Amino acid sequence: MTALTDYSKNLLARALSGRQPSLPTAVWVGLGTGGTDAVGLTGEPSSAVGYARLPATFTGSGTQRNSAALRFAFTAA
Repeated sequence: MTALTDYSKNLLARALSGRQPSLPTAVWVGLGTGGTDAVGLTGEPSSAVGYARLPATFTGSGTQRNSAALRFAFTAA
């Protein structure tokens, strides 16, 4: 389970132990340059001009897919 973030591990543990997991009200997607670690995304280019995380909206049941394409835009290098 090393590929899961701490948040994901806690959510899974609450679900498996019969406790009501507190699900997120919104999901945001960010770019990373350094991979992930236990606390989440590393190397996020938050200092890049024009960069912002994008909201992800999921529809349907079963296998979830983002309902719209994600397009990251930068106004500077």
